[in-house]
Amino acid sequence: MWNELQQLENCTVFIADDMLGEGPHWDEHSGILSRVDIHAGLLRLCDPATGEQSTQVIDTPLGFAIPRRSGGYVMGIGLTIVLTESDGSRRTLVDLSSLDPYNRFNDAVCDAQGRLWAGTMCSQRPDGYRPAGEAALYRIDPDGTCEQVLGDLTISNGMDWPDASTLMHVDSSRHRIDTYPVTPEGRLGERTPFAQFDPADGLPDGLTIDDEGCVWVAFFGGGQVRRFDQQGAEIQRLLLPASCTTSVAFGGRDLADLFVPTSRHRLSADQMAQQPLAGSLFRLRPGARGRIGHRFAG
Repeated sequence: MWNELQQLENCTVFIADDMLGEGPHWDEHSGILSRVDIHAGLLRLCDPATGEQSTQVIDTPLGFAIPRRSGGYVMGIGLTIVLTESDGSRRTLVDLSSLDPYNRFNDAVCDAQGRLWAGTMCSQRPDGYRPAGEAALYRIDPDGTCEQVLGDLTISNGMDWPDASTLMHVDSSRHRIDTYPVTPEGRLGERTPFAQFDPADGLPDGLTIDDEGCVWVAFFGGGQVRRFDQQGAEIQRLLLPASCTTSVAFGGRDLADLFVPTSRHRLSADQMAQQPLAGSLFRLRPGARGRIGHRFAG
């Protein structure tokens, strides 16, 4: 039972009621960890040093929010890319809403040049049907130029950079992680498989890469975070008292805190009774350090 796993070493729980907590990002300047609550349309901010938490109401569905170099955030709201300012004002940079009324932006990452790489996912239709292969990965330049760089996806998920010219990408519906060479112009080369997973372990979801080049992956439905070496071999596993672990991000003053948001979306009353911390934010000390993330230059 999930509630038998609540005693974790070097673990702090920031109690929250996230419906679908996702997309954590560490702000090294303010010492604040941000994350989104996708279905609630909320930007949640946490100061790990004090435990203080605050919430900003944005819009639904809020797929991601990544800090900008100039302040504020670049956000994926539905199929639009929105820029927010420090004063709360916002403007739309990209609008792909005409492509599919049911798809939405899901996870995203910025590169060293300040470009945004944002993937979409096929959401369930009102009749419960989820189409396959109709999602994509887009590159959005700071000036708003938007180009599809990868298609035939169903759930585009976590991304990070092993190096400046390689993109690592989670293809959740295929239960795998791939890498792609990236040209200076921002186009992808041929796919190289990194890891393939058993569907029984849950969906590979968000990921991050530490300063040793190892890959940390959250498994949605698996209640765990795994660490893989640069060849794709598992070398560490962390079990959490919430089945729907969604993503991972390093932060803290020494970048040695691993933050793991979770979800309680679609959990039954019995499941919530077994895992009452579902929807909370976890902070672990796994013995590794992360890297400072890139910000959007737009």
